[in-house]
Amino acid sequence: MQHAAERIRNGASVLIFPEGTRSVDGRLQEFKRGGFKLALKSGCDIIPVVIKGSRHIMPKGSFTIRRGRFTLSVGEPIRVGDYTGKDIKALMARVREEMLKGLEDTSEC
Repeated sequence: MQHAAERIRNGASVLIFPEGTRSVDGRLQEFKRGGFKLALKSGCDIIPVVIKGSRHIMPKGSFTIRRGRFTLSVGEPIRVGDYTGKDIKALMARVREEMLKGLEDTSEC
C-alpha cells in the first residue's frame, strides 16, 4: 500500500470501486475499506463517480460486454485532508452519500 500511495502522490491516477464487486440490482452495496485507507495514506482527494446502467451491459458473474447505454455521474472532490485514519468510517459515509446522490440523479447526458 505504501508503494501505491507513493505512486499516487507522484501523479498516478487510480480508479477504485469501493464495493469491490458489481451490483446485481444497481443498488449501492457495502464499501470495503482498502481504497479509503489508500486515499488517506496518499492524501489524495476522492472524486465520487457513479456508473448507472452498467449492470445490463456487463452483469455480475459475466465477462461478456453487451451493447447498451450507461450514464456517468461525477461528483465534487471530497478533501481527504479533512479526515484521519480514525475517521475512515466518516469518510466512507461521506463518499457513500455523494454516490447515492449520483444514483438518484435522473438527468440524462
